[in-house]
Amino acid sequence: MARELAQRFTMLRRHHAAWMLLASRNGPLILAGLKSLIDSQPGGIAFEEAVEHIANSFAQFTNDAEYDLGDDYSLTARRELRQWIKRGLVVERGGMVLPTDALQRALQFIESLEEHSMTSTASRLATVQRAIESLETQLSRSQTSREKLLTARIEALTRELDAVKAGDFEVLSGQQAEEGIREVYQLAISLQADFRRVEDSYREADCTLRQRIISEKRNRGEIVDELLSGHDSLLQTVEGQVFEAFHQQLVKAAELEQMKSQLRSILGNKSTERALHRRQRSDLHQLVSRLVQESERVILARARSERDVRGFIKSGLASEQLRVGAILQDIFQAALDIDWQSQTARRAPSSLPPIAIATSSPPLSATRSVL
Repeated sequence: MARELAQRFTMLRRHHAAWMLLASRNGPLILAGLKSLIDSQPGGIAFEEAVEHIANSFAQFTNDAEYDLGDDYSLTARRELRQWIKRGLVVERGGMVLPTDALQRALQFIESLEEHSMTSTASRLATVQRAIESLETQLSRSQTSREKLLTARIEALTRELDAVKAGDFEVLSGQQAEEGIREVYQLAISLQADFRRVEDSYREADCTLRQRIISEKRNRGEIVDELLSGHDSLLQTVEGQVFEAFHQQLVKAAELEQMKSQLRSILGNKSTERALHRRQRSDLHQLVSRLVQESERVILARARSERDVRGFIKSGLASEQLRVGAILQDIFQAALDIDWQSQTARRAPSSLPPIAIATSSPPLSATRSVL
């Protein structure tokens, strides 16, 4: 067991971009530079601007022997950024550098090292207990247990509603409020990583589909089936379901506005200043707009595959028509080259079966009678 874990962890250290970044010598400077750029421009950063920003951060640590920066900071920054694009920490699309899930995981790990608050509180324990109870009931085939659970919920909600109407309700404050705010923040930020994984999955499926098309080993029907089944498979993943649920909300402006209003209310609470740093509060404030941007990239990635398949189908039909026309021309030319006056040519064997019209068919008889 320990040997298998060690092998798996060794593979992750060698190939996972987040682990490679955290273990690299210049990792802290690269991580700090990319984070500041992404925070200021979440929609993407121009490659040359990213190189310049990272080079400037290198220049601030000229005399620090802990880092290997070389003499030409711009050249080192360019080389570092190209390497991390190749390793999958960030991606370059249209001259813009965009973060990936690996970079988000590295940032979350760094932030978790500085988080000293206690997470296993009484409220979280109650949440876990309710989740266990609900899951146990849903896994059970007993109708009675489900009725008891729903009845208990209705009674609890009724008592809570009566208490609220009477003005008797508790307002979260102090440690409980701060814990709830931090938990909402962690869940909200993780959505962006989920969307990036969905986008990466669509782009990977698009790359595979292009290879299938170029190889010319699949017909049009197989390509379309592969496209549809690939989209269905992605929607069945956890990240795909999260994206699909949010995508359904995009057409409902009222729900998005309600979500923004609720976030503003949470950010206006005095406990939020103690629970979150300024950068975290800014991230939560821009959550909806960033999710919309992430979803747009996912939709564009999916539309790209569909557009390529449509082009493949149209080009396939056109090429097939050209091939059929060329074959017919060859047949006509071969027919003209035959000496039909030669009895030997007329009696020569052919690979095509003989074709003739049945003279006893009703249409021919009717035609003959008219004539």
